[in-house]
Amino acid sequence: MIPNPPFQLGVTLASGQFFRWRAEGDGFLVSTHGRTFAVRERRDRLAVSGIRRSFAERFFALDHDLPGIRGRLLRDRRLRPAVEAYPGLRILRQDPWECLVSFVTSCASNIPRITRNLESLCRELGRKGLAMPPPEAISDERVLRRLGFGFRARHLVPLAREVERGALRGLERLATEEARERLCALPGVGVKVADCVLLFAYERLESFPVDVWIRRAMAGLFGGRRDPRTVALERWGELSGYAQQFLYVWSRKR
Repeated sequence: MIPNPPFQLGVTLASGQFFRWRAEGDGFLVSTHGRTFAVRERRDRLAVSGIRRSFAERFFALDHDLPGIRGRLLRDRRLRPAVEAYPGLRILRQDPWECLVSFVTSCASNIPRITRNLESLCRELGRKGLAMPPPEAISDERVLRRLGFGFRARHLVPLAREVERGALRGLERLATEEARERLCALPGVGVKVADCVLLFAYERLESFPVDVWIRRAMAGLFGGRRDPRTVALERWGELSGYAQQFLYVWSRKR
């Protein structure tokens, strides 16, 4: 059992940042980083089975100073309702390749379909249970179309080839803007997908992915004349990614 700092497991898993989970009994079954494990909340403890405690603590980012993060964001009265609504929402630490595939798959889609696509991909091409297949296993666009990926299939095969050649290698050492440019040069990757990968896989907490929900929420709070990313960086700086997650969940639940 892991002592549970402020953390809402269900809210975090369902927050649109991660798709490879499902409810099971009184908890959840999660597949990530080549592992599948069960997790549930027990009062002030987090119970996991199938993984080491250290892996769970890192994946769920239990070391993030969430009270401190929320304290800083709560100073913004316009953001305050979203932050107050979800006191335990955390940004996960995902595997870069898995995160990249997930968000390229997410283009013009919805969460249930993304989840189905990824599950079918892992079952068909994964080498170990529900593990995400390695780049070299994604080589046939016809297979992806049969699995329901649609137009996204034409991006995933060349994307896999680029990653196989080392496109993600060393990305963690680059400045955020340079890393974003590198990601945007990959097939099927635009600014929104790149920002998702930077935030959810590389812990660049200043990244601020903008989709239709965030654009609508930002326009409602601050007007629609300025670029939402510019507004976010001015108001929330290095914590823009956390602000984005609070806004995303809050705007979808309203």
